[in-house]
This record gives sequence, C-alpha cells and structure tokens, in this order.
Amino acid sequence: MALRPLGELPLAPVDPSTLPSLPDMRDAIAALHRSGPIVRSTSGTPFAVSHDANDALLRHSAFGTGAIGRSFADTLPMGPARSELAYRINFLDPPDHPRVRSLISRSFTTRRVNELRPEIAELARRLVAVAPDGEVSLRTSLAHPLPSSVIATMLGIDVRHHERLRDWTHRVNPLLDIAAPAGSRDDAIAASGDFAGFIEDVIEER
Repeated sequence: MALRPLGELPLAPVDPSTLPSLPDMRDAIAALHRSGPIVRSTSGTPFAVSHDANDALLRHSAFGTGAIGRSFADTLPMGPARSELAYRINFLDPPDHPRVRSLISRSFTTRRVNELRPEIAELARRLVAVAPDGEVSLRTSLAHPLPSSVIATMLGIDVRHHERLRDWTHRVNPLLDIAAPAGSRDDAIAASGDFAGFIEDVIEER
C-alpha cells in the first residue's frame, strides 16, 4: 500500500468524528466511501474508510497503537482508568501485543466458542425479542450487550453481574471517543474504578 502525504488526501465530505451523533449515518458513510479509501477530516486527521485500506494499515509495519496507550497514560490520573486504557491489548505494540494475545487465545478457542453456540443463540433471541413495537436497534440492543455477555460468560462471571458489567463498559466508553462529551470524563473514571474493585473481588474469591 502506497502512503500519500496528508495534504494530498481528499477532504472528507462529512467529518467522521460526527458519525455517531447522526440519526441515520448511512448516507454520510456512503459519501465517505465515494471520496476515497483514505480521507482527511476538516481538522486534518486522516481516516481510513474502506475495508481494504483498513486491512492494509492494520498489517503495515510502519503503524502501531502504542502511542494511543501512552496518550492515556499521559492524560489520565493515576488509577484504574489509566491502567485499564493504557495497557489494554489493542493499544499494545510488539513484543507486548503477541505475548498478551497468546495468553488470551488459550481461552478463546474455536472449541470453546462452539460449546457456547446454543447459549449465544438463545441470548441473541432474548435480546431482540424485548422490543414492544416489533422494532429493535441492533446496535443498541444486540451489538453491545451480546458480545459483552458472551465475554463475561467465558470469564466465568455469574450472569447476575452481566448487566453491571455492560453498564460499566458503557460509562467508560467516552474515554475512547475522539472527543469525550462534556461531563462524561469523571463518570467514566469512576466507572473504571468500580469495575476494578469488582474484578479484585472476583480474583480474591477465586
């Protein structure tokens, strides 16, 4: 994949950072795809739009995510939120990333996932069946709670705690946004502390 100078990239017709706030982002995403595989926002930030461009960037040896982890370490106060975000696996570069990934992959095996397939299917059915008017937002009702509950199950977390885990995840997520909404930072840091306390209790119990 040939890398182009930032100034040569086409200007995005829609700032990608605003996509989550749009009531219907399909037209905006379609416009981004028509602009090119990689575009720059009005702030000058480059964005990979197409699947092929993202795949090429993720595999390119010149790119890494360690700088993101370091930025969290620099901007967050000492405590669970800083540790959780600065050292999470998707913000690690080699050699740390392969080391941590090898540990995780021992639990997330094809065999284990297949064993959970009936339980996952039943959970998905329950999640999409709760809409009283027959309509459901797959992003809100399925895309977030389903993998969250499955991961919690694989970690051996009792089902009665799954909703709490999803709530903590939802509250911490603003720290990962390009621009965290006003007032959400303190709540996200508090949620991370609550989650860390819960995990410490689980570890102590085991």
